[in-house]
Amino acid sequence: MSLSYRLAYRWGWTPWEGAGRTVFGTQLAALFDSVPVPAAGGRALDLGCGTGEHSIELAARGWAVTAVDSVPAAIERARQTSRPRGRRALRAR
Repeated sequence: MSLSYRLAYRWGWTPWEGAGRTVFGTQLAALFDSVPVPAAGGRALDLGCGTGEHSIELAARGWAVTAVDSVPAAIERARQTSRPRGRRALRAR
């Protein structure tokens, strides 16, 4: 399965990410809203993070996030996307 994901990221064909998932994104945001960040700061692990959309959203809400994916291109995109947003709490691996 990893080979197919690697090829998809290489070709730029990732239909499971992006604006096409607005209903899911709305539901996920509601879920994130319902979980308070612990006073001492919360930690989250996003396995199979892809380009880090959900990881970045959690980091924006105050969580220290470690994002993991087996596809190097996806991790690199997560790093590039999080940098301009100032998401230092996101560690992509």
